[in-house]
Amino acid sequence: MELFSNEIASTLQYFTFPLEVVGLTLAAIEVRFPQVASRINRYLLEEENYQGRMSQKPIVETILRPEVPPVGPLRKLDPLQMRVLTISMVGIGCFIFLLIAYNMYQEGHYLPAFMTVVLLLVIVASFKHMSRLGSVVYRFVNDWVPGRTVGTLGIIIAGIGVLGEAYQFTTQLVV
Repeated sequence: MELFSNEIASTLQYFTFPLEVVGLTLAAIEVRFPQVASRINRYLLEEENYQGRMSQKPIVETILRPEVPPVGPLRKLDPLQMRVLTISMVGIGCFIFLLIAYNMYQEGHYLPAFMTVVLLLVIVASFKHMSRLGSVVYRFVNDWVPGRTVGTLGIIIAGIGVLGEAYQFTTQLVV
């Protein structure tokens, strides 16, 4: 197996593009909607307890019962509609992951398909333990650029996506 392969580069695109979109969206929220970013940051600060850890409330409960009030057109939704929207978005995300895995499987890319399904299962299974990981990431990001957690996290996520793009660019040059 070669280090640089068009097959790996094309599969990597499924992961790098969403990372860049999410990262740039978070950075745009920090720049364009500073009130929203400060509310999210304030919420995260309140979630940290005296030991420097996020509360052990499962992330699913946090998603389904968001304490951060919605903004923009979502402000008109009542809590039940907000839960339905959140569950729908998570379900659509899982469906897209499985669709990508199935497509890769049909094309004969068995290892990337298997890794995509494993990644989805790890994400779903770790929902309960994400609060500890979230605490570590939050402290790192908040210490790096205090008060600008949302934008900094967005830049880091987009940077990870750019690393994948760099691999793809190098593959185009080498192969």
